[in-house]
Amino acid sequence: MDVELAILNGTVVDPDADATYPADLGVSDGKIVAVSRQRGQIKGRESVDAGGMLVTPGLVDSHVHVYEHVSPGSLDPDEIGVRQGVCAVVDAGSFGPRNAAGFHEYVVKRAATHVYGLVNISRNGNSTQPGEGEVLGFLRPEETARTIERNREWVVGVKARASNTAAGLLGITSTRLAKLAAREAGVPLMVHIGNGPPTLEEVCELLTAGDLITHCFHGKIGGAVTRQGEMLPAVVAALERGVLLDVGHGSGSFAWDTAEKAVGLGYKPHVISTDLHRGCVNGPCYSLVKTMSKFVHLGMSLVEVVRAASPAPARALGLGERYGRLAEGFPANISVVERVDRAETMWDVEKQSREVSGVIEARYAVVDGKLHQAAPDATAPKREPVRA
Repeated sequence: MDVELAILNGTVVDPDADATYPADLGVSDGKIVAVSRQRGQIKGRESVDAGGMLVTPGLVDSHVHVYEHVSPGSLDPDEIGVRQGVCAVVDAGSFGPRNAAGFHEYVVKRAATHVYGLVNISRNGNSTQPGEGEVLGFLRPEETARTIERNREWVVGVKARASNTAAGLLGITSTRLAKLAAREAGVPLMVHIGNGPPTLEEVCELLTAGDLITHCFHGKIGGAVTRQGEMLPAVVAALERGVLLDVGHGSGSFAWDTAEKAVGLGYKPHVISTDLHRGCVNGPCYSLVKTMSKFVHLGMSLVEVVRAASPAPARALGLGERYGRLAEGFPANISVVERVDRAETMWDVEKQSREVSGVIEARYAVVDGKLHQAAPDATAPKREPVRA
């Protein structure tokens, strides 16, 4: 079978089947046209030899900051997207209803990576000082809902920061208004949790099925895991209602000890995301694949980790028709990664380390059928990329 792009000799990771298997993929006209378990059946005008590599549904990083030059610390979306093997990124609240049009014009339309957004409840997003949630006049639920209605092709939810840094004396008010906007628009709410007030109990009380608690494994007081090593009852009740745990690693929100305890108790994250920004892209987070490596180390299987970094975030944010599957007729959004036989010391945000073996590194991202080669892993020994 002749195709535009062939991905040959790889091992497919299929989260829906909870399986891995050897297969070649053929891509033409932006779609997957063949998934063949029989080698040698597909020939591409362009081809990639993925021998020894893992071919996964296109990775989706559901929490990043990419309103570069507008929101402090934001990055170029392609720097943390296709150049890290990621097909789609979701900006988590760097813009609000007042500057959403600029985000669409100067970020969404210009990136090779697919870019989506969670609109902040605050009018200009988290580019505002003081904290975007501590001035009542900044909080615009009606404008937020209208922004979603006008931009449903790329605005996929609402974001609020429920921490003292962002909310100040208004406490839970910004989160309450964000939930109002999300409910009216029929989209999920992602809530940043950190130092209270508001407390995590207050936040959980507002959340319903499909909403996301991001920074779920931070090590600050009042988090999801108590100092007694138990899951906070309010979080357990929220999870039973269908609320989702999102990692949101960042520069202050992933603690090895907290994550180990939660996973040990059976509370694995539904979604693995990075919260990448200038404060963590050069460590301790680095990339989505490195964050995935940390959760393999914590005991999640490779299939579970891929599920949490592709179909789970895509489906949670209404993007399941574009990402999360490797099937004939499905859009060709594909990631190629490699689990490398080396050990690396990986750090959390509290300067605690673990020795992680079998590090996942990005090799390629295919976005709507177009092949992009990933940059070398920032902490890996130098090696030449393999390409047929």
